[in-house]
Amino acid sequence: MRNAWLALAVMLSAAPATAEEISTSDNWAVRDDRHVLVNSGISMPAKAGMVSLVKTEEFSNKGRGIDNVAQYASPDQAIAATVYVYFPSFPDAGLTAYRTSQIIMQRFGPETRLFSASLIDAGGEKAAAIRQLYENADGGTRATAAAFLRAGGWIVKLRVSGPMSRNTDIVATLDALIASLRFEDRAKPTPAHLLEVSECPIQNPRKAKPLKDKDSADAALFGALAGPAVVAGIEGGEAPPIQPLTKVCVRERFSIGPSAFEVMQATDEGVAPTSVFTVINDSGMILRASPRLLGTGHTLLIHQIGQTETLGSYDRIPSGEQLRDILSGTDSKGGAVRSRTEFDPDGSTRINVSSDQLK
Repeated sequence: MRNAWLALAVMLSAAPATAEEISTSDNWAVRDDRHVLVNSGISMPAKAGMVSLVKTEEFSNKGRGIDNVAQYASPDQAIAATVYVYFPSFPDAGLTAYRTSQIIMQRFGPETRLFSASLIDAGGEKAAAIRQLYENADGGTRATAAAFLRAGGWIVKLRVSGPMSRNTDIVATLDALIASLRFEDRAKPTPAHLLEVSECPIQNPRKAKPLKDKDSADAALFGALAGPAVVAGIEGGEAPPIQPLTKVCVRERFSIGPSAFEVMQATDEGVAPTSVFTVINDSGMILRASPRLLGTGHTLLIHQIGQTETLGSYDRIPSGEQLRDILSGTDSKGGAVRSRTEFDPDGSTRINVSSDQLK
């Protein structure tokens, strides 16, 4: 198991860059003083509120254009903002907002307070973004504001930070950035939802039994072939047929080192859910136990930016303890990658099946 699965996404740096660092790569284009992510149909302004654009780049997955960031800074460098646009295989703005809030609290300390969470318009679309405002971060010295939305198969995450004394400017800048976003028809924002989180009625779920290698091999093959179905309809950035989660409950909790995780399910699925999931970071990485396509039991999937990986299969949904062992690397067999499906915004896919599964 790669340690990267446990690496929480680093909040995009507020460090200012120079104007010369603005990208001119194939995926970034300048049109009428706007900066356009060509393969997404999403564009952002050169200036908004107190900040101006100082840097655009691909954050990871270099050359694929599926993980992009634009950085802004105020003239005095006190206020910094980022617009992060990425293409995950499980795009859910509510889950992203929820996990980001947990990470903000963890990173900036117990005095950090979420004082506002609401839905606001984005780029002319009604109630398309989740807006979360925080104060007293980092020992009471910092304020930060964030927003999240889904546009087609893309997640757009915005964050503005600065001194607590500039909180009004920070919020105004976030609102200006959100209002200034533009979306082509192929990437219109979908309605946003504030995620409602409660406790599940189930207690102490039983451990699952790993399936035989042959059954895991079948799951790997069909998982690879069905991988694109998770993001079916993504050609041209069109929205995948994944309904946003609105109400979830927490089945179990576990920790790996200082990082805490939750095993969740849709609230209306009661004590026998069809699937459960753990949001690993705030950048689209989700571990999901999904029903096998053939036979009974569940297969573990890792959703990430631009790909889905198939892991082990079990006779039932694994317990939180088992998921912890898989994520930490203690259970290397259960966490071994059986197949990987990579996909791009133009609808193309690449399927890789581990040679061990073909023996």
